[in-house]
This record gives sequence, C-alpha cells and structure tokens, in this order.
Amino acid sequence: MQESFEPSVTQSNVLPLDAGDGADRRQYRRYPILESGLIYTADGCIDCQVADLSASGVRVRPVGKLKEQQGTCRFLLGRLGAFEAEVCWEGKDSIGIRFGDEPETVAQRYSDLLPPDCLAAA
Repeated sequence: MQESFEPSVTQSNVLPLDAGDGADRRQYRRYPILESGLIYTADGCIDCQVADLSASGVRVRPVGKLKEQQGTCRFLLGRLGAFEAEVCWEGKDSIGIRFGDEPETVAQRYSDLLPPDCLAAA
C-alpha cells in the first residue's frame, strides 16, 4: 500500500536548528538534507523538516510538539516510504529518531538521498 504524503512544511514555519545536547551518538555518518517528513505516534502526526539523515536515523526540526517525548513512532520521508522508528531524544528545537530497520535496509530505500559510502563508520 502506497502512503500519501503532502508536506505542509515551509521555510517560514520551521524552527531554528538545535542539536539537542550536542552529543553525536550515531554509528554512521550523517548527511545534511532538506526534506519534509512526518512523524506518526499514538497521539497523532506532526510535520517536520529533516536536518540530516544517516543509515541509522534522522535529526528533524518538528513543526509542533510531540506529546510523548520518547517512544515508538513511524517516520515517513517524502514518498520513500515509512519506517518503524523510535524517538531517542528531544532537544530545544530538534528531535533524534532511530530507525528500527537494519542500516543496510535504510541505505537501500534512501539510496537517492544517501551516498554509496553511507554505511562507513562515523
């Protein structure tokens, strides 16, 4: 089943980027991108602007607040499909999301956005 996605994020309604606590816990190198996404939780859905992407997760700037700061979610990036994921941290202006799928699966699905060496260690 193909999921419909119509982003409502614009440059004027995206909050400025804050890297959370500043610690980089990613196993894989991150790549800056400018794409719209959606975060689905048990409480609903919020739009977000993707700040960077890796084979293991994303850092996003939400257009709204999550009721639950951490926990299971589904993350949808454009028309590339949704991943089961987990909200790992929430900073002042950004959220860290870890994908539930193996990094190789993520790299294959997002091959239009991630370079071939995306599975190299950070």
